Amino acid sequence: MANQSKWTTTRALYAHLTLLVVFPGFFALAYWQFHRAISGNELSWAYTFEWPIFAFYAVYLWWTIVNDDPHVEVRIEERPMGAPGIPKVINDSSDRCVSEGDSIDEAQYDDLNVDDNEEEEELKKYNEYLKSLNESGMKKRW
Repeated sequence: MANQSKWTTTRALYAHLTLLVVFPGFFALAYWQFHRAISGNELSWAYTFEWPIFAFYAVYLWWTIVNDDPHVEVRIEERPMGAPGIPKVINDSSDRCVSEGDSIDEAQYDDLNVDDNEEEEELKKYNEYLKSLNESGMKKRW
């Protein structure tokens, strides 16, 4: 089943079945609300237009579920103590999963690296500011 089509996965089949029930059901509800609206129920006019919007949103969700790539994994890189971890998205479209021991090309993530010294200085300044606010004894205004 390595070459299974995205249209025939278990997840996609459930999405197809759900869409086959929900899409006509929403239009049936819109039809029902339309007849209530023309018989004098003013509030039903809003529902007359709302149910088709739900139907097309169901189509959007169906399309998203069928075309979703389940082989995307997010993990946190191990960093030295005190340094924040940066989530890494690994898109591995082959049949194998990415394991802990796999190496990651760091050149792909150069734009995510931040200058740790600059960040620490900003954090120190902010903490000093919070400390001065606490020591000032001013009442909170929120």
